[in-house]
Amino acid sequence: MGCQHGWYFGGIGGVNFVDFDKEDDGRTDFHPGYYIGGDFGYRLFPYLRGEVEIAYRENRLDKLTILDVDIPSNGSVTTYTYFANLYLDLNFGTCFYPYVGFGLGKRDTKIVLNVVDPTTSQLLASFEGTDNRSVGQGIAGICYIFRNNSDVCLEYRYLHLDSNERNHSVGLSVKGYF
Repeated sequence: MGCQHGWYFGGIGGVNFVDFDKEDDGRTDFHPGYYIGGDFGYRLFPYLRGEVEIAYRENRLDKLTILDVDIPSNGSVTTYTYFANLYLDLNFGTCFYPYVGFGLGKRDTKIVLNVVDPTTSQLLASFEGTDNRSVGQGIAGICYIFRNNSDVCLEYRYLHLDSNERNHSVGLSVKGYF
């Protein structure tokens, strides 16, 4: 049993984690969030495939700390990503095959931070920022060939967004070949 050849489309989704390094005067911590997306690609050989991917990630603010003081707040970070990915599939002729990949693309990120009065929940201040730039991702996972024309995969994705911001995702990928 081997990997399918040809065109495929699929969906991805799972748990997303955002990690910001601590700044000198403050830190933002986010709850685990989610990611969801789709891909369209082509398997060139049993061991090599390429695809384009669009995904959405969202995480809610857990805590805002400034000068070691927790500030009552809420907010979120949302990211749209657009990637061209290349994968190396390690096909051993079984129903399972591991893979590694990398992608280059673009991200559009929006951060919203709201400072609120802890007693009345009234909005005291708000900050909103956007950032659009090139980004890379690393991908690793293991797939199970299901019904000879689809794969179900468990995977990990690492986005290196910039020097102090990283994004980790763990989830499922499902692909159908046609």
